Order: sequence, then structure tokens, then C-alpha cells
Amino acid sequence: MILLPRPYPDEVIGSVLARGARHLGLSWGRLLQLAAGRSVSSVPFLMPFALERLARSTGTDPESLLEQHTLFPYAVAFMPLERREAFKGRALGNGDVCTLDALGHVVLGRTPYRRVCPQCIAEDLERRGESYWRRAHLLPGVQVCLKHHVRLQRTGIPIQGGAATDALLPQDLTLSANASPLPTEVLESIAFHSVSALIRRPAERNWLERYWVGAFALGYQLRTRAVAATVIARDLRRFYGDSFLTSMGAAVDLRQKSPWPALLVRPRYPTRLATPKHILMLTFLEHAQPVADLTHVPYRPPGPRPRDYREVDRAALRRMRAYLKANVRKGRRLTVRSLIEASGEQPCMKRFRERFPLSLRFLKRFRRSRYAARRLRDPRPTT
Repeated sequence: MILLPRPYPDEVIGSVLARGARHLGLSWGRLLQLAAGRSVSSVPFLMPFALERLARSTGTDPESLLEQHTLFPYAVAFMPLERREAFKGRALGNGDVCTLDALGHVVLGRTPYRRVCPQCIAEDLERRGESYWRRAHLLPGVQVCLKHHVRLQRTGIPIQGGAATDALLPQDLTLSANASPLPTEVLESIAFHSVSALIRRPAERNWLERYWVGAFALGYQLRTRAVAATVIARDLRRFYGDSFLTSMGAAVDLRQKSPWPALLVRPRYPTRLATPKHILMLTFLEHAQPVADLTHVPYRPPGPRPRDYREVDRAALRRMRAYLKANVRKGRRLTVRSLIEASGEQPCMKRFRERFPLSLRFLKRFRRSRYAARRLRDPRPTT
């Protein structure tokens, strides 16, 4: 078994491996082979596998490694308790690669390049003689160091690098500015809530009520006392801008019936959304300006919408006529049942006959025509 350096506070496990390769004078490929106990081409930078083996190599225990040196806690922060525990059991039980990779995608797909704090690097070099990759700086949307209150800088290394870059440490790299149109106070809130999700998970279900109360406090209340969910979705999109939301994997499509921000402020309809979307909602409710009176906004409650049966009847009639015409050309005779099925409204016709007067008259005439396979006395469409 290979002996790896003991992780520094908040150090991501990929960084521990990079320091191990440097301390031991090993190539990256050889280090991975010894650490994993078998030949591997790469390991996830943020969500590792072989937790038990890596824990022994670093002098820690698997649970501490998972909770304190991967982004697993962030990925599951807003999941129901039983689901979080199920993922945790699978990750610790056998180092389930699929589980860890799936959760890691919540982060990997939303943080294109690794970010660092120049002041953290300087302090690390002075105190430890080397720097390392911190989890808090690699979270989606985090662009501020909460310790030094400065903007993070961008490296040219993708979050999940490769053999040529994974052995590098922050001190080895040339950094570039990471510009953002959002105000610093908004970015600091995103960083605060993100790190909070990483180190202490929110109480189950409390966040749903918090969003609802926060929305009401800002004035997102209709005259029915329902929350103006679609208005919140529109305003949240304006608050962040499409570019930033897309970078977080949280684009808001207002053409959808219920965009994701609308789902988060409806406590009666809980839904499972990735952690970055919760962070964005928390920050928006803290920094958005109160809205004007919304009592004039029409309210449509969630659930099935009432149908215009006059239009439904006309559409059913058009489909039956088209179906009859196509089969007449082929010399086929039809049954009433086949026409009703072609209408696409068979259950409704059986249950609400009185709402389909046009369709019923058409079927009555059809029974007397030469195109009917058999004649029926009862004109009701129940055959």
C-alpha cells in the first residue's frame, strides 16, 4: 500500500494525489496505479472511487474522506434525508463508481475551469511550502474567496483535467482574471450558501418554506394569496442574466409551463432540483428588490387546465373525417368504434357524450352510410 500525504483542510482528494506524486517522485500514471491497486488511466478529481483504499493511504477513514475531501456533501445537500443516506451507503459500501460519477456531474458540468485564490496560494507557500486545490473554490458559481474577500482567478485547467494536468498544483500555474457582471455582494452570497451546503446541510424541507416566506416578503403575492411563481422565474432570470444561469446549469426557460424557479416556491409541490438551483434561489431572495403590487396578475392554479370542449369536439370531428376519407380511398369499410378511436377522444366521448354534439351527429350519419361495416340502431358512441 502506498502512503499518501495527509489531506489539508478542505483539500479535494485529487489534490492529495497530485501532492503525493510530487512527494514520492512518481509519474501520475504510476501514482494512480499504486493508489487504486490496479491499472487505471484516470480518477475523478472531485468524486473519487476506492474510498477505503485511499483512506488507508492517507491515514483517514472513508467517511471523513468522503465528507471532508470530496464534493459529495454539496451534491446531496438538498436531497431528502433517506436519499442522501442511500447515496452515502452506496459510496462507502463499495466505492460505487457510477454513483460518484453521477453525483460529480452535478458539479463537473457547471465548473468548466479550476479557480484559485492568489492570497490563499501565497499563504500556503509561506506556511506549508506548497499550495493545494480547495473544494470551496471549485463549487459551481463560486467566484469569491470567503476568507480573503477577493475575486478568485481562473486557471487554464479543466475541472476534470487529464494525465498532463492533474498532477499540477495551483502554484505551478499562470492565472487570469475571472470577470463577472454580478455585484460582489451577490457573488459573496453565492459563495456563502455554496460553502454552507458543502459543510452543513440544510434541515430537510425547511428550505421549501424558506423560499415561500421569502417570496411573500418581497411582495410576490397574488390577490388569492398564492405566490406569483412565474413572475419570480422571470425576475430571477433578469437578476442573474442568461449567461450566468447557463454557466450554472440553471437556464430559465419561460416558455415552460413551470420553470424551475416556479417549482421551488410551491411548497405543496416539492421537486428534486440540483444544488446550484437552490443556491441561486437563496441568493435571489436575499438581494432582489421588493416588487410592486401584483394583485392584478391573473392566477391560474397548478393542476389540469379546463378544456374548451367546443374546440375539442371540432378537433375530434376533423380527425374522424380525415380517417374516414383515407380509408374510403382504399375501399375499406369502418366501424363506429374505429372512428371514435381515431378521434383521440374515446374516453371523453364515453363519459361526456353531451359535450360532443358535432361528433355524435357525424357518427349518426355514418351509421346510415354505405361505408359503415354494420348498421346500429343505437347512435351512441359506446360500441
